Amino acid sequence: MAVTDTALLALANHRSCLESFNLYGNTRVTDTGLVALIKARGKDLRSVGLGSCEQVTDVSVGAFAAHYANMEFLGLTCQLDGKSNSTMVASRMTYRLQSRAKWTSV
Repeated sequence: MAVTDTALLALANHRSCLESFNLYGNTRVTDTGLVALIKARGKDLRSVGLGSCEQVTDVSVGAFAAHYANMEFLGLTCQLDGKSNSTMVASRMTYRLQSRAKWTSV
């Protein structure tokens, strides 16, 4: 069973110390649920995996960068032209937040 925006909204409204989660390959989560979670619980987040989450856009990534300097790791992958190839530098992107809204490739 895949996590949905409904589940992320429930987490956003629940008092927890969520520090890490991985939604790799989830096709049901969108910016709506993810941004709500970031705004509510982002100060506690340290590591998030969003690889191949087809409905997550730069809106969510921007929310991480703009609001939470405590983020240590944000894992992203994407497909270019329908091809997933680990040798294509642009198709596998992993970033570390160096400071509030400053990203560098690793």
